[in-house]
Amino acid sequence: MKNISDIAKLAGVSKSTVSRFLNNGSVSPATKEKITKIIEENNYQPNQFAQSLRARRTNLIGAIIPRMNSYAVDETIKGLVHQCNQHRYQLLLNYTGLKIDGEISALKTLSRSKVDGIVLMATHITEAHIEVIEKIDVPVIIVGQEHDRLYSIYHDDYEAGYKIGVLIGEKVVEMYISLALVKKILQLVFNVSWELFKR
Repeated sequence: MKNISDIAKLAGVSKSTVSRFLNNGSVSPATKEKITKIIEENNYQPNQFAQSLRARRTNLIGAIIPRMNSYAVDETIKGLVHQCNQHRYQLLLNYTGLKIDGEISALKTLSRSKVDGIVLMATHITEAHIEVIEKIDVPVIIVGQEHDRLYSIYHDDYEAGYKIGVLIGEKVVEMYISLALVKKILQLVFNVSWELFKR
């Protein structure tokens, strides 16, 4: 089985260049291509544990999700998986079943697992969440809710509904819209808002 020194020798580069490549460091496109080819030809698998010890990174991202049957959660997870794959990270999913104590426990467990970051889609943010997030030494981002003391990504359902209403009002003047279409649009807005409200 080949090691990092063997890969460096075969690629005609230094061991530190291969290490930089494996840790997403700065390497020229030509060198990346050469190293990638050698790695694939030799079916080289870097020792993730050794890498994480050296780099003090695990290349793990934790995601805490409250439910499985949600369009918003599904789309968020798809985006996370895509980005993790792009940047050589693994995603650890923690399903909590809309239980706040499960979310708190998952935050602590992921922190002990030394993940590089946590994405939290909480049922709702409580003081217990804030207390744990402020104590752990892992970056946490809240998705789907806004909080003035935490990093968060969210969208305003009321504002979105208002803008859709204005847009529909403008378009009604410009063209004919069937009552069935309006009903479907309003039902869609209601369903999305209701899903987010239930979280």
